[in-house]
Amino acid sequence: MTRKKLAILGAIASFVGCLLLVLKFSGFPATAAVELNWQPATTIVSEEKLSQLIEAHSDFLESSEFNSILSMALAYEENDLILVDFNSELLCGRAGCLYVGLRRSTGEEILSSYLTVALPPSQPAIETIDRGYTLPCLIVRDVDEVDKTITKSTFCYQSVDWVLENTEQAVVE
Repeated sequence: MTRKKLAILGAIASFVGCLLLVLKFSGFPATAAVELNWQPATTIVSEEKLSQLIEAHSDFLESSEFNSILSMALAYEENDLILVDFNSELLCGRAGCLYVGLRRSTGEEILSSYLTVALPPSQPAIETIDRGYTLPCLIVRDVDEVDKTITKSTFCYQSVDWVLENTEQAVVE
């Protein structure tokens, strides 16, 4: 009886192992979120383009403030998507801090959003995930300090706009 159970368990384990190998090499897109590896923005985006973005999203900056924003800006590049985090209190407000998304191939601005920075350290404001679209999808987190909840929303770029794919809420830890 024990031998029979061991044989069945061995067969199940072999089946699961084979199934995992088939799935790994079958071409399914990855579904794990990727924590972004931010770089100084000037290594990915020209200073001219960054200057245009700063001008488009701010008013009344002194030249010293403008240069400060340029030096503090961070960027991340994945496929045809470039995300820019201006990483400056000068471009932050009640709604959060400015993030801009560009298409590498065209330079077109396809995202402009203020994201919260008041998240726990284990919860990044933005991550990417591959769902098989032309551009990576974005996982965006926002915190509601009154309700003590974090909303995690997944947006995917489809043709001309970001479309909400799903939303989850969790209690802030």
